[in-house]
Amino acid sequence: APRALLAIADRRERNAGYAYSSTNFLALGLVLEAAASEPIDELLRRHVFEGFGLAATTFEPGRVRGAYVHGHERASRDGIATGRLRDTHERTARSAWAAGAAVSTAADLDVFFTRVLAGPLGRRMRPRGEDRYGLGLARFATNCGPVVGHTGNLLGTITVVWTRGDRVLIVAANAFPLTPEQETRLQLLLTRAFCGQA
Repeated sequence: APRALLAIADRRERNAGYAYSSTNFLALGLVLEAAASEPIDELLRRHVFEGFGLAATTFEPGRVRGAYVHGHERASRDGIATGRLRDTHERTARSAWAAGAAVSTAADLDVFFTRVLAGPLGRRMRPRGEDRYGLGLARFATNCGPVVGHTGNLLGTITVVWTRGDRVLIVAANAFPLTPEQETRLQLLLTRAFCGQA
C-alpha cells in the first residue's frame, strides 16, 4: 500500500545528490487525495484523462482487463537481466499506484505530451539549466540534439517518450529488464526513429 511504501522509504538513510524515486509520486498522490477529499483515480480521470481528451487512458492499480501489451519480466542480478521471461498478466500495479498505475495508448501519450509541453505546465516541468531531470520530465541527449520526455518500466514493460517541438517518439517494449544486447538495440531503435540515423 502507498503508506506502507512511504514508511519503508522514510526509514532509509538519506543520500546527497540526485536519485530518481517513485516514492515522491506516492507522497504526491496521498497529498492530492487529502487536499481534494477524493480518490486519486477520480482526480486523474476528471483532471488529466478527460481534461486532456485521453479517451483510452485509465488508472489501473488492480489487474488490467481487455486488450493491452502483456509484460514479461525476468530476474536481474547486479543490474544484469538473467533467467527466463515470465508473463506478468496475473500481477497488479498496486505498489506503483500514483507513480505509474496508468494504462494508455501511443495516441493518447502523443496527445498528452504535445498538450502539456505546449503550455505553461510543460515549461515548469522541464529540466532547468544543465539539470537532467525536472518535475516529471527528463532531458535526453541524442545524435540530433537534446529531447525531453520520460521513461517508465513496470510489470515487465518499458515505455519511452521523447519529444521536441517538431516530433514525438513513443516506443514500448514488453520485456524488462533488458539484456545488454536488448538495451543496445533499443537505444539504436530510438536514435534511428527519432533522428533518422544510427
